[in-house]
Amino acid sequence: MKSNIMIFVFIFLFGVINVLNVCAQENQRENIVQPPRSTELELKYEDEELADNLLGIESLKNYDEKTRKSTFNEFQKIIGSLIARAERESALLNALCEKEISLFPDEKKSYIDIATYYYKLKNYEKASQYAKKSIDKKNSYSENKDNINEIWVYTIIGQNYLHEKKFEDAYENFKKAIIAGKKISLPYYLMGNTCYKLKKYVESANAYTVGFTMEPNDAQPVDFFFFAISLHKNGLTKKAEDLLKAGCYRYPNAVGMYMNLGYVYLEQDKLIESYLAFQTEKLLFGPDSTFYKPADYNIGMVADLINRRKNSREMKIFNNIVNWDKFSGETKYEQALAEILSAKKEFAANSWIINLFIEQTYMKLKKYNEALSILDEMDRMNPNVSHTYLELGLVYALLNNKEKSAEFYKKAYNLDPVNWKVKEMLLKKNKDKE
Repeated sequence: MKSNIMIFVFIFLFGVINVLNVCAQENQRENIVQPPRSTELELKYEDEELADNLLGIESLKNYDEKTRKSTFNEFQKIIGSLIARAERESALLNALCEKEISLFPDEKKSYIDIATYYYKLKNYEKASQYAKKSIDKKNSYSENKDNINEIWVYTIIGQNYLHEKKFEDAYENFKKAIIAGKKISLPYYLMGNTCYKLKKYVESANAYTVGFTMEPNDAQPVDFFFFAISLHKNGLTKKAEDLLKAGCYRYPNAVGMYMNLGYVYLEQDKLIESYLAFQTEKLLFGPDSTFYKPADYNIGMVADLINRRKNSREMKIFNNIVNWDKFSGETKYEQALAEILSAKKEFAANSWIINLFIEQTYMKLKKYNEALSILDEMDRMNPNVSHTYLELGLVYALLNNKEKSAEFYKKAYNLDPVNWKVKEMLLKKNKDKE
């Protein structure tokens, strides 16, 4: 079984991680938060007219078979256009789905449509109820007769069981979805999640590998966590490291990503890398995070391991960072800068947090151009980190460039509005206005 995982993982490593990194690089300067959506209907006039006509049908009693099929497909057309924006068109979509069921009570797709509607609203219980009702119905009028509907039905039912923590039931339904066909990635991601909860780590790793290979952009932070742990449980710790590094790049503002990476580094005796990962988790997410105290404890624990092992490279980098902190506290910023630049040179790999320490020291020395240069490197190597944009906002504020400062503060807020440093910044700005 492990050899099967190895085959999957090599595909994953050389394909999926590259895709994830390319996607992030292509969007690294873009504001990834979408603008507020309009609450008004965005239907064309002819669509509004179609919806009104369909809702006005009382019965199909006098309709011949051809007209019944045509009417059903008109429901499919309008519901399909609305389902993608279920939250905005909720009332109209619900009315159309209910009307479709009343007119076509034996049609499978009628129940799948309303199940999808409730699924989009995250009402998994109701979605599952309608999905189950669809199983014994038939496809008389639907033009889509392939097995995508069967895959989707069992995925919806499995999602509800997963939500209710009925993992064995979820497992059985995701298995049915996967057996029905390999057309969408979601059942594989959810199967990976479910198998992880059931401690079926081999199956979890295999399911996640298929999901990541099919559609890597569908992966959420939790998928990176559970996939990495499943790989580690199967003895593939280096693969878990590569996955979590891709996760940190893809979701730099996800709580716990660096924490998990720190543990994986520690498992491989990469003590400096582990120390920096725990430091990054603690600094990025602050005292509000559930990982703050564990990260702080782990920093001390790894520091003790470094001191006891006395590896020359580790000790040099560690002492550089300790001395940087000491000299910074004593306001000896030139000496602090020399220490942290030495740590960067010795580490000889990209480290967001070492670069942050360098940038903060330049700020203390009022070397704002140098600070901007290192911040540009940080954003280029680790894009979309809210803390980086807060620092850019601060530098431009000190340079009296209010427009650029506001631009970067807004970017930081849009990326991670609940981040502790973002909230701290907003509180300060509000006090300044008083």
